Amino acid sequence: MDTKNRIRRKDTRPAEIVMCAMKLFVENGYFETNFQDIANEGHLARSTIYLYFKDKKSILKAALKKKFEENKNNLIDLNQDEKDTFHERMAKLLTRMQKITQDEFFKRFCIMMAELSAKDPEIATIWKEEIFDKLKEIWASMCEEFNLDPKYREYIFNVLYSVFFMSCISSVCFSEDNPFMDFASFAEITKTDVQQAKYDWMLNHE
Repeated sequence: MDTKNRIRRKDTRPAEIVMCAMKLFVENGYFETNFQDIANEGHLARSTIYLYFKDKKSILKAALKKKFEENKNNLIDLNQDEKDTFHERMAKLLTRMQKITQDEFFKRFCIMMAELSAKDPEIATIWKEEIFDKLKEIWASMCEEFNLDPKYREYIFNVLYSVFFMSCISSVCFSEDNPFMDFASFAEITKTDVQQAKYDWMLNHE
């Protein structure tokens, strides 16, 4: 392998380790997976992993960063059309969120994160800081030009992502017999009712 290929390999190694680790975390369990398992999956030496990550939590944090970066531009792009009304931008956001809920690996990843967060407060903090806090920042930017009441903006965010994550988790747990509303149904209702819901909410919170 020449020098150029070695440098390229070194640059991509952390991402490769993260991908191998996440596959094993989701399929076999976070606590059941160790560095040797990850090394075997990636066909590399265990010592190589320690060059980039000190423990499994650091890999998990890197995985959350990667997952956020993969979807961030899809959300930021929503702000590009200045002619959009709030209702139109919401409809675009719901469509993109609905597409994510069709990713089976992502849904199982959400279940894993919920289980880990319930057991380990440090992991819960990592999840909050790397995903939810950053989503809130993008959401605030998305809503800024519409001069929404901060409480209403917070309310919409909480409803959207509460239903989103419950849909991801419940669809795996219950499959066809899901007692909760799937996100596709929620999205269709919200696309048509968000404007009325806004006025109703403001009326009840004067």
